[in-house]
Amino acid sequence: MAGSAYTYVRKSIDSRVGFLEGWAILLDYLFLPMVIWLIGGSYLSAQFPGSPIAVWIVGFIVVTTLLNILGIKVADKANYALMAFQLLVIVFFVAVNTAIEVYHETLAELYDYFIPYPIEKLHTSHRDHIALVVALRARNVEEAVEVSRKHVDILHRTMFMGLAQKPKVTRD
Repeated sequence: MAGSAYTYVRKSIDSRVGFLEGWAILLDYLFLPMVIWLIGGSYLSAQFPGSPIAVWIVGFIVVTTLLNILGIKVADKANYALMAFQLLVIVFFVAVNTAIEVYHETLAELYDYFIPYPIEKLHTSHRDHIALVVALRARNVEEAVEVSRKHVDILHRTMFMGLAQKPKVTRD
């Protein structure tokens, strides 16, 4: 029994259902390219603002028409090229995702090794540096000296103790 889906449906179920299946396939062949052109045109129009969607849709129609005129062998090669490109994009994103996971794991290990005290201490130190810069820009020597003295005092109390005992650091 040779034929398409409507032939199989007509012979196995009923001729009326086969007739409906035949029309469904024809409508699919008619509307699916239009939907693809519309989605592609909308996407490219959004990516390149100022370019009308009609230009992209006409471009897709011209390319599709040329592939159909040139024949099935050219369309087959174009299909393989597009599938290869899609596969490369998928491989690229999987590789990038894997690299990002390895990066975050390595970064967490480096933080644990090189910053043995909680990160909150670094935030406090950062605020001290900002206060010092503000005091120096305002030419307020007394304030700059006081900020520096407090900062060095905190460093003496926390830095060496932090190196001696390694707290558990949690990172998101």
